[in-house]
Amino acid sequence: MVKKGFEHKFEMLVTRDNSSKKLTKKQVAASIYGQADLWLGADPTYDNNVSVSAADYCHITVYDNPHKNKQQELNEDQYVVELSQNNPSSDAKDLRVEIASFLGGMFEHAYIIVDELSNHYSNTLYPILNRVETSLRAYLHNYFVSKNGRRWKEEILSNDEERELKNKIRVGDIETSEKLGTLDLTLYRMDFGRLNAIISDPFSVKHKRSDLISQIHSLKSDAEDPQTRLDALTEKIESLQSELQSNYTKHFEDYFGSQFKGMAEGLVKARNYVAHNRFMSVREFQEALEVANDLGTQIEKASASLKDLPVITDEQVTEMLKGYFEKTVEIPIRDITNVIFSQLKEAEDRLATDPHKSFVGLKHFRDRFFAEQPNFEPAEFHLTLKDLERRGAIEIYQVENPVKPEFSTAAVRLG
Repeated sequence: MVKKGFEHKFEMLVTRDNSSKKLTKKQVAASIYGQADLWLGADPTYDNNVSVSAADYCHITVYDNPHKNKQQELNEDQYVVELSQNNPSSDAKDLRVEIASFLGGMFEHAYIIVDELSNHYSNTLYPILNRVETSLRAYLHNYFVSKNGRRWKEEILSNDEERELKNKIRVGDIETSEKLGTLDLTLYRMDFGRLNAIISDPFSVKHKRSDLISQIHSLKSDAEDPQTRLDALTEKIESLQSELQSNYTKHFEDYFGSQFKGMAEGLVKARNYVAHNRFMSVREFQEALEVANDLGTQIEKASASLKDLPVITDEQVTEMLKGYFEKTVEIPIRDITNVIFSQLKEAEDRLATDPHKSFVGLKHFRDRFFAEQPNFEPAEFHLTLKDLERRGAIEIYQVENPVKPEFSTAAVRLG
């Protein structure tokens, strides 16, 4: 429990080999009392030989580790150093860092046991980070869908990445996917760093190596006339150069400042601190708070400018509808039941000839399915699988994971 009159507790467990010389808790407290740099001009008092106080500034107590056993007591000095303090101002020294640094010179090992100030910082930052991340996803949806219509993902995703994001639907998401229907969760399957890269990556995030090779191979013309062939080739090269601009240059330079990339990277770091409840210094908290607020302001301004986006023309709408109906006519409704049955029968036949395997893993089956059937949508696969399970045509069940026996894994078989 934090010392009365203070807001936050910071507790460290420190240990050292005492084979050459024992260090008592009174000596530790006396050493802390004697460090003038810790007290920032405050006048500390030395109480009961194991506690040091400085008015409203802090209170430090040293006591034996209550959990150590007799053998450890013979071989090691083990103490708990407890610091109680109030919220430090932004320009104040971080007393936790100073204490940890000082104890590091006295002991071989030091561990943080309680850090209520970092918890306080994380709890303060989380709703702000959540608001910034949610606003960024909303902005990207509004921007790209309004500007590019249903083909917006072609602007920012490589073919490989789009396939990877589609396949992020887990077995446990099947029911959710069925209820959500056609809801597109692409941006929600991206981590925060990837969202930032859509805006700030110095290269086009759409173009991966395979895409570039494909486009370079297309830089040719079949025209017989040399000048016509040269003109066509020049036009294709200029088109490719335009495509290879970064998203920042093509889309966002007018809406986000040049510091966006650095600020976003700083926010990713702060987000990791919060997610893993990592130690956060006063300076790191102040920087994260400032960056989050600045970035939130930039996103708000960019969102306000969405009204200035060029309106999609009637011709563009007609072209999009034409593409939609062509695709719909080509594949009105795809029943992939037979394809799944065939693939699962092949998997079970392979299983029968492999003495080292006893089941068809659902994840392995899914990955192989899409590798061999790349034109099918994940939603088609998962919803058909769910329907087949409901009808008893297949069975999805849990087995022991051969790699990590402490966990189970999902398997599938014909019913």
